[in-house]
Amino acid sequence: DKVLAISKFTKSEISEHYPEVTDKIEVVEGASSFTMLPCDDMNEEYFLFVGTIEPRKNLASLLVAYKNYSYRSRSPLPLKIVGGDGWGGVEVENLIRDNQLEKLVVHVGEVCDKELSKLYSKAYALLMPSLYEGFGLPVVEAMQHGIPVLVSEKSSLSEVAGDSGLTVDPHSIVSIEKGIRRLAEDKPFRDSLSSLAVARSSRYSWDRSTEKIMQLMDLFVAQKHALEAD
Repeated sequence: DKVLAISKFTKSEISEHYPEVTDKIEVVEGASSFTMLPCDDMNEEYFLFVGTIEPRKNLASLLVAYKNYSYRSRSPLPLKIVGGDGWGGVEVENLIRDNQLEKLVVHVGEVCDKELSKLYSKAYALLMPSLYEGFGLPVVEAMQHGIPVLVSEKSSLSEVAGDSGLTVDPHSIVSIEKGIRRLAEDKPFRDSLSSLAVARSSRYSWDRSTEKIMQLMDLFVAQKHALEAD
């Protein structure tokens, strides 16, 4: 009766593959579940990647772009990679070693929500140049913590990030590197994105999403009762 999609991009994908349900699709966006905690140590800065480790996350290209940035920077910000293994056999440690980034890149692995919130709070920016995302929850989580985001211009990420995101071409290592360098070297620009991030994150609310789902269900029940009465 209704098809719920987590972004306009996902709605367009569903509509393309299942055109017969196009008129039934409603967008109900995701949100962050974090409760913001005070962070007593804010002097550590690093780039952050968060996501399941699999090919669509574009980690291999990100690390090459990051390596190029580190070569051109006198004091490159380190990079922390957070996330558990997914499909596709992406070996993070091998990628780090192949790019000779052992001194700059740390593979943190999976963490609990409390630790993840701390990692967001201390991060300089989130780097997420994914090839494909239906929504991109880490983008909302980072923005909630006031962290600017570098995102792919493809799929849903630029839609979710809005004006608080710096978009790059995920198929271009040069584009990703330029984005990283701009965030690292142009602090006023980075800070402006940070200010926009918190405001942007406020539009994503589980309460709001729940309310919309309930409205859709109530409407469906009312229409069903009307049909039965006829």
